[in-house]
Amino acid sequence: MKSLNKYTKIVSLLLISGALFACTQTPPAQQTYSLQNLPAQFNSPASFALDANNNILFTSPNLHNQTLIEKGVIQNTQAPTIGLIDENDRVSVWYTFKPRDLEPTSGVVTPMGIAMGPDGNIYVADMQLWFGGESRL
Repeated sequence: MKSLNKYTKIVSLLLISGALFACTQTPPAQQTYSLQNLPAQFNSPASFALDANNNILFTSPNLHNQTLIEKGVIQNTQAPTIGLIDENDRVSVWYTFKPRDLEPTSGVVTPMGIAMGPDGNIYVADMQLWFGGESRL
């Protein structure tokens, strides 16, 4: 049952992703976030994985920064981030990408994929397609 609950949360987060994309068409006063009322540092959830403790890790490349600033939803740009939802449905920052993480050619990091490997390590896919850098894990 606990595993099913986690998958339900993953589906909810996918729906949130779509809702956040659609919010560019919605006035700020009408915007709502479900699940945990995700904070601004998670303004574009992209992918999800379960860690060894059955927590949900999710990437948020925060590609909606400029649109959300223009709409008055957020005040400042948010760095690409990996969030964590624990067994008590608390959302926290698991990792915030730092300047040392930037792809050297493009100068950005775009965490679009995340997975737990069979070796127990967490792998993040940095998608550089739109930015001119080399995509990487």
